[in-house]
Amino acid sequence: MKKVATSVVLKDSNGKVNFYFAIDIGHCSNVIAELWAIMLGIHIVWSRGFKQFMMESDFSIWLV
Repeated sequence: MKKVATSVVLKDSNGKVNFYFAIDIGHCSNVIAELWAIMLGIHIVWSRGFKQFMMESDFSIWLV
């Protein structure tokens, strides 16, 4: 495992950035770091009172 960080960017429907943060996750896999980003993003939008949102990620897992 390697030391990883992740980030979350929240944009409005016009693409304007409303919130951004990056966090050091520590030593874990890329999969865990991406899942942390998704979880934190959901937590932030819910805590800001948003009821509907769309989430995008550049994360993909290839299963062989």
